[in-house]
Amino acid sequence: MMTIKIREATEDDSQPWDSFLHQFPHVPPYGCFAWKNILEDSYRVQTHFFMAEDDEGNLCGILPAYVTKTIKGNIDLYGLRYGFLYNQPTVKHALLSHLSVFCRERIIRSITIPIGVESSPEVDMTVKKTVVLPLAETEEATWKSLRDKTRNMIRKGERLNLRMEQGFANLDAFYSIYTTRMKQIGVWFHAQNFFVQIAEHLKNQVDLLCVKKDGQVIAGMVILYGRNIASYPYQATLSEYRDHAPTQFLNWAAVKQCLARNILFLDMGESTEGSPVYQSKVNFGGIPKDIYYYDHPLATEEGTREKSVIPVKSNLCNGDGDLIFRKWLRPAKVLENVLRYSPLWLCQHISPRLIKTRRII
Repeated sequence: MMTIKIREATEDDSQPWDSFLHQFPHVPPYGCFAWKNILEDSYRVQTHFFMAEDDEGNLCGILPAYVTKTIKGNIDLYGLRYGFLYNQPTVKHALLSHLSVFCRERIIRSITIPIGVESSPEVDMTVKKTVVLPLAETEEATWKSLRDKTRNMIRKGERLNLRMEQGFANLDAFYSIYTTRMKQIGVWFHAQNFFVQIAEHLKNQVDLLCVKKDGQVIAGMVILYGRNIASYPYQATLSEYRDHAPTQFLNWAAVKQCLARNILFLDMGESTEGSPVYQSKVNFGGIPKDIYYYDHPLATEEGTREKSVIPVKSNLCNGDGDLIFRKWLRPAKVLENVLRYSPLWLCQHISPRLIKTRRII
């Protein structure tokens, strides 16, 4: 029986780590070793990149993870999306078992590990949705595969003289659009330095695509390139230019960049099923896929998980014992309202500090 040794990776392991990742061409590029430096340099979080090796010292599994501390001081561990990879089931079980012991020894409250597109019936799973756009081998064939309405929207952008521009030289303009849009929808956003670190460490595996109208950036996306699949985790558009169809124009620009790299799949990112963002991705031609998460709560000192509702006095309860205005008293809802109604400069100051208390990427 094979003996599996698990240890934490160091900088000297970066090349074999990425070489192992290279064996999985259809996995979006969230598991490469560079993310260790990105997370540490941008948010100063503790990273734990676990490696599994067989009897002969050959790498047979990887699990990149990082630790965050909540506002209340609780510690959670998150795995990087699509980063948990292994060449056989015994390696998967060994890594998860090691991780469970690791977390209990350090009083870590919970573990959230993205397993990928394949479920594991032997462990508890949370299911989310991503949308993946399959591409044909040529630009012409891919264009013909789009819906008539989608092609018309792209043509509309062309008629309105929209132009696509590559490169992180437009980062300042994109970041302004990104933060403004995230504030509008009540979502906490990253520090600009996070994107600087992504560009610095991922190099030719990442690009910033921006759409310009009369010289002004009106939309943009950060796109990550893997071997046979690309993904864009961050995209934003100026609301006042939505009637110019910049989103469809930008998506088509991303498609052309993928085809130029011989990439045949574009992961359009996780979305809540049925939401406007989810539907727009499906309308463009994306196919919904299930993404499975190993979501394992560990016992706190009191033996229970942290409560998700702020304690309130009993006079806020109705006759059935339900909290009046319950949804407004949840910490997540309170923070969302703070974001919506605070000035942008203040949100840009506090949002990155809150980002590092939860899932970062």
